[in-house]
Amino acid sequence: MITKAYFLIGSQYVRYDVASDQVDAGYPKPIGANWPGFSAAGVDTGVDAAVDGDDEKVYVSRARNTCATTSREAC
Repeated sequence: MITKAYFLIGSQYVRYDVASDQVDAGYPKPIGANWPGFSAAGVDTGVDAAVDGDDEKVYVSRARNTCATTSREAC
């Protein structure tokens, strides 16, 4: 069951609590400062899409750049 969702807008993101139907306290936060590796992959601003893959990775893309990560800490 999904309990949290992340929404990325521009250079920031929010963490949304599904059960309480609201954004968690302390958000928005900057993507580049909190998701290391995204800047190097070129996906720290203007994210076009994020997809949960069948291989336990999340794929984040912006234009021609794609970052695959198993956690929010690294690409």
